[in-house]
Amino acid sequence: MNKKSKLFFLGFPDNLQFRIRKVFYGNKNFKLEFKNATNRSISELSRSNADIIIVDFNGASSYSNELHAQTQKLSVPVLLLLSSVSEKAMNFYSIIRAKDFLLKKNIKALPEKVSELISQQEITQNKNKPDKDILNKELLIAITDQFPRSYVGVIDQEMKIIYNGGEEFSKQNINPRDYINQTVEQVFDRYGNGITQLVLNRYKKTFKGEAQFFELKLDERILVFKTIPLRLSGKKISHILVVTENITDSQVSELKSRELAEQYAETLERVTDGFVSLDRNWNYIVVNKAACRMLGKTEEELIGKNIWDIFPERVDGQFYDKCHEAFQNQKYVYLEDYYEPSGHWFEYYIYPSKNGLSVYFRNITTQKESETIIRQLEKKTEAAVRIGQIGFWEWDLVNDEMFWSDRMYEIYGLKKGDKLTYSSVIACLHPDDRAFHDLVVKDRMETGDNSPFEYRIIRPDGEIRFVHVHIEFVSDSNGKAIQFRGTVIDITEIKLAEQKLKELTDKLEDAEHLAKIGSWVIDVIDSSGNFWSKENFRMFGFESADQPPPLDEFLKRIHPDDRLNVRSAFEQMSAGDMPHLVVFRSNPEMLPLRYYKPTVRREVEPGNKMHKFIGTVQDITEQMLAERKLKESEEKYRTLVEQASETIFIMNQQGRFITINRSGEQLTGYKLDELMQMSIYDFADKDELRERPLRFKELFKGVNTTTERKMHKKDGSKIDVEVNAKLLDDGNILVFIRDISERKKAEEEILNAKKQFQSLVENISGVYWVNDISSRRTLYISPSYETIWGRSCEELYSDPADFIESIHPEDKAAVVQAHENLSKDRNSQIEYRIIRPDGSIRWIKARTKVVVESNGKLTEYGYAEDITGQKLSAIERQQLTQRNQQIITSMLDGFILADGNGNILDVNPSYCMMTGYSREELLQMNINELESNLSQEAILERINEMLEKRSIQFETVHRMKNGKHINLEVSITIMDNGGSPLVAAFVRDITERISSKKSIEEYAEQLSLLNTHLQNVREEERTNISRELHDELGQQLTAIKMDMSRLENLKSQGKAEQFNAAETIRLIDEAILTTRRIHSELRPNLLDDLGLFAALEYQMEKFAKRTNLECKLKIDMTEPDLDRRIAIGVFRVFQESLTNIARHANAETVLAEIQKVNDHMELLI
Repeated sequence: MNKKSKLFFLGFPDNLQFRIRKVFYGNKNFKLEFKNATNRSISELSRSNADIIIVDFNGASSYSNELHAQTQKLSVPVLLLLSSVSEKAMNFYSIIRAKDFLLKKNIKALPEKVSELISQQEITQNKNKPDKDILNKELLIAITDQFPRSYVGVIDQEMKIIYNGGEEFSKQNINPRDYINQTVEQVFDRYGNGITQLVLNRYKKTFKGEAQFFELKLDERILVFKTIPLRLSGKKISHILVVTENITDSQVSELKSRELAEQYAETLERVTDGFVSLDRNWNYIVVNKAACRMLGKTEEELIGKNIWDIFPERVDGQFYDKCHEAFQNQKYVYLEDYYEPSGHWFEYYIYPSKNGLSVYFRNITTQKESETIIRQLEKKTEAAVRIGQIGFWEWDLVNDEMFWSDRMYEIYGLKKGDKLTYSSVIACLHPDDRAFHDLVVKDRMETGDNSPFEYRIIRPDGEIRFVHVHIEFVSDSNGKAIQFRGTVIDITEIKLAEQKLKELTDKLEDAEHLAKIGSWVIDVIDSSGNFWSKENFRMFGFESADQPPPLDEFLKRIHPDDRLNVRSAFEQMSAGDMPHLVVFRSNPEMLPLRYYKPTVRREVEPGNKMHKFIGTVQDITEQMLAERKLKESEEKYRTLVEQASETIFIMNQQGRFITINRSGEQLTGYKLDELMQMSIYDFADKDELRERPLRFKELFKGVNTTTERKMHKKDGSKIDVEVNAKLLDDGNILVFIRDISERKKAEEEILNAKKQFQSLVENISGVYWVNDISSRRTLYISPSYETIWGRSCEELYSDPADFIESIHPEDKAAVVQAHENLSKDRNSQIEYRIIRPDGSIRWIKARTKVVVESNGKLTEYGYAEDITGQKLSAIERQQLTQRNQQIITSMLDGFILADGNGNILDVNPSYCMMTGYSREELLQMNINELESNLSQEAILERINEMLEKRSIQFETVHRMKNGKHINLEVSITIMDNGGSPLVAAFVRDITERISSKKSIEEYAEQLSLLNTHLQNVREEERTNISRELHDELGQQLTAIKMDMSRLENLKSQGKAEQFNAAETIRLIDEAILTTRRIHSELRPNLLDDLGLFAALEYQMEKFAKRTNLECKLKIDMTEPDLDRRIAIGVFRVFQESLTNIARHANAETVLAEIQKVNDHMELLI
């Protein structure tokens, strides 16, 4: 190189920059420049004048799109630095169009790699120089010399080799000329079609301008292929340069050297176990960090020291004996030992040698404590399977015996105890799923895969259920399956919920499409959370995908004049800032010109941390075009105002006229010049104004108002007017006034007629309606519609399709056809069924007539009556009763039907199984006889509650036939039966749920007791330390002070001695104060002497002085007589809370309050 090559490093952290500068130290061929990976630094790449760009994957991987956009424009090679090769890294490598990559562990080879890429770049650039033809023999030889340990070749467009050379041919005793004019397929044919096609595909991509880098293993050799497109004339790629490097030896030697270099450090520092090495004299010579942490010592405190001097309590202990045993016998020893000073269990692996011992050890206290918990968990696992409603089964293939848990019988709807065979189980499968089931089972037997799968079953009662299944096989020594087992979970409710979710999603997509609104999400933290709705993709001409399109692709579809605003909004959201959104347009070169209005809201995580932006984009093209037409018609409008029959004027906020049209003269009787001197109050009726003031407040809020008022004319007469007012942008008010005197008279006449008509139709038993044929809109529906149809009239007014949805599916086609024939036949009569919201079916007889109104519109008048009583036969009623009885009989929950006195009229088999009574026995009983806990008064109280509320839910206990009790959850509904109430009760066994709840409560109580005990032990220890500080150290310091005071007063002492004595006394005073402070913090005297409240007030006062915060403690109760341990606990909570406020809250004021709440003391901070 004749000049310094500039290397531009992007996204490298400080520690990696230091390593790179160290690698290039002393190398005068390169100039290094480092930049952090940001949008700005990436946009400046084109102005960097770099000879090569080097990118750190870890520091720049989040800017793949930005780098892609820049590298497309640059002819500078890009080198990627990786920690390891991964799929994500290779995708990034492809996106940024990198020429090569280098692993960070090989960073010392970076100068060589950079030189290689720059040489390749210079070769490529020589294509435009006529005196340096790339196929010149001398130049090809020079290129070959640039790549040692490699095969170098040139391939033409017919995939023929026109040049071969390189050092590796000589090493392999191969004549390069033997391959000249051979095709790539001929050269690689012996390695198989897969290898050949891979190489051909890579070469073809190179001919398209994409340099390739890939690795292959051929004949035990590891080869790295690098391809470079060559343009010999013009811009067309006519040849490619292929450099194949043999890295077999370098990879093996590198692996061995790295293993040797890192083995010792990794063994010591990466393991979580402690490790120490002792010499023959029991001195520490090696200690890792984990050992220092567990021993509570630093490395300096241990290295070179004798283990028994540092830990004398270990002498003559079990650990001491085992260490000497291992060293003397030169045999490995394992030991588990409890170290009392730390209160922990440790396990030791002691390895002897002639020069000392190596000891691995780890803390197994948690393991020891967990052994008991594990045994308890094993018992609880059984309960968890039961509570989690998981079915378990096993099938012995040898003996053809099958075991099912109780839950399996419940899921399949079979009776426990039924003889089970494989064929009987398969018969329960849905016919459409049996082939799939057999295929999966066969695959699991062949592959050993135990991943779950799902299928449907059909219960004996015909109900279809979805199940989630895990299976595994047990094989004998020959690999033959002898048993398989598994679990089954009923997921029917989940499947139904998924179907419902899909329906809602489809409706949302339809609504977005109709409204031309697309929705989107930008996740600031995790880009995988970004989202576009289908309507968004459609509006901007993209195919639907899981992720939004790249920003650059989206911006191409935005009008060039609007792109900067849209890009700015995206950048603001990426930075976590609320964006400034404006209306933007589509690019007419790619899409039809449309206008879009965006909206956005941001979602913040706890801690005020920005999480994501959620927004919409609405196509407002029609609105924008309408506004444009509106502006075009403004001039026409101004002309029409003057010619309008209505009075139109603009007034200020005081009601004075600014401008008024000619119609105002005719309406008021005043001339225009007179009107311009008046205000709206000169015409308004004074009495009406007092009752209903002008609605200025609403206008100022932006609400358009319409009001009917009385107005005085110049001649003193009054007229009825309609006043429409709107606030203009300049703050003035636009008003339209219309004389409605004649309309008011007509309305009064119409109102009287309507009242007569309404009185007539509302008192008939059938339903009367009026529909507009052309718009298919309901103009009127009588109130009896709600009684017969069970649907509200408002729903029908807002959605006429609600009527069609209520028709029975089997009759819908006939009703629709009759309605379509109305405009032709003008009359129709039809009988059909409807389905009410509660599921009941009613028969309807409807008669319809179409009338042609004076304006030419067709209006439909109809009358319908309920004829269900005539249609529903005794056979149909009996079938309905049988179906209901089948549903109740097949329920897993219990069912009881009783009369108003509690006498049992019917029960289902599930309740019989719960209580142990037969159905015949229960039918002779009263439901209150089964209650085991309630008194007669409580039973009467519950009956009254049921009759009042009509539907209640509660928990109770029933007495079983064997005398035992069963906990039940009961839901009761009161039904009317000819004036007599019927009680329908659904009951569920919750015995196991209550038992589990009690176990959890007992465990929580034990944890609370343990925590209290630990707090008491801690406080007792603090009290002992405090007492020793006060009684011994404090008294000793006081005595020393007294002696020093007497010494100071001795007249025989000189000035120097007096000065020294005074200094000593000062130091003793500080020691006494420190002792008192520690004593007070460990155990405040006020807590024992004056009580809890005094101690809290003292602590708050001391905290205020120490922190200079405004502090206040409010006590609204008399101090209770608390147990000493409870008082200490409250004091410690208060003390720790103040400490946390000082450290973390950044508070300016601290308020604390003690008050009495329901016989409890409550502390609020």
